[in-house]
Order: sequence, then structure tokens, then C-alpha cells
Amino acid sequence: MNTSLFKERDFIFEVFSLRPKTTYYFYVNKIQNSNRIKQFGKKLGESLITDQNGYMKLVYYIDSNIPSDSAFGITTKMLNLKTTNLELVLTTLNQTSLPENFESSTVSYAKSVVSIGRI
Repeated sequence: MNTSLFKERDFIFEVFSLRPKTTYYFYVNKIQNSNRIKQFGKKLGESLITDQNGYMKLVYYIDSNIPSDSAFGITTKMLNLKTTNLELVLTTLNQTSLPENFESSTVSYAKSVVSIGRI
């Protein structure tokens, strides 16, 4: 059986033309995941706030969330690190999950799809 896997890694994003001096929340596949992203110059967990020009530079760390030293760490990681697409959204909405119509119900947002490739 041949399984496509992705590497654990950091993704760096630069976002332009958002609403200036506004707090944003980060979602992966419509689920809020703000605890895995940080704004450059800030600590993990601090608010994501655009500058006066509506700009932010962010780093998102994606991993399997499984410790390497766990009993079945490598096998479990391989099952959880399959090749996939991730929908990444920054928005002013602060909810546990994004509604399907978030584009029309938010003040400002940025959206991208990232294809996670093989190792």
C-alpha cells in the first residue's frame, strides 16, 4: 500500500489589504486553530492584529499533534499526515467553527487553499 504523507513544517504567510488595526482569527478547514499560528514579532497565543496598512505576517506550524515518543508515534503519525488540501482563513469572526456563508457575514477576511504534498 502506497500512502502519501506530508512533513511537519512551518508555513509563512503575508496577508495584505485587510482591515487596518483589526483583530483576526485563524481557521483551518473551518475550525478555529488560533493556537497554532503566531504573528511575526509576537508570541504564540497573542492576538493577530493588522497594522495601519492592513498587513500581517504570520507563521503556522502544522503537525500531527502526536508526540514522537508515544507508544505508536511513528505509525500513528503516518496515518495522520496524509496528503490533503487545507483551507486557511483569517477573519474577524470569532467562533469555534466558520459558517458556510462566512464570506458574506464577516467584515474582512483572507482565504487560501494549501496543498500539502509528499515527504
